[in-house]
Amino acid sequence: MPTLDGRVKLKIPAETQTGKLFRLRGKGVKPVRHEAMTVRVGITGAAGRMGRTLVEAIGQTPGLELAAALEQPDSSLLGADAGELAGLGKIGVAVTSDLAAVIDGIDVLIDFTVPAATLSNLALCASAGKAVVIGTTGFNATQDEEIKRAA
Repeated sequence: MPTLDGRVKLKIPAETQTGKLFRLRGKGVKPVRHEAMTVRVGITGAAGRMGRTLVEAIGQTPGLELAAALEQPDSSLLGADAGELAGLGKIGVAVTSDLAAVIDGIDVLIDFTVPAATLSNLALCASAGKAVVIGTTGFNATQDEEIKRAA
């Protein structure tokens, strides 16, 4: 079994159930010091009802940081502070419409848009190696297959 500091042999009984946790301390594995990690999140559809709810939830969740808030190019809310739209006050994240311009600053994109926009966002994220969480609904069978191929 690979570990942070090498390899350890671990004998797992054949009858062990999936999901069973094993304590490795004392089996040659050095203790790992836990360090906080921040996940940088981008939200498409950030000015909508679900988007604002997500902005608020991210603002209240340790380990998550809102790194990008996106809306469609013709939105009247472009340039607005995403925190103010969600009722959090200014957080310094302006709503933009250009995912390509902000993609390097995110770790994961949460997409709450429409099927065509979601597929476009998915393709861009896949090419940049970014994770995507899709909250959009209403995909047809062909679009579902495209999502499965990107997964």
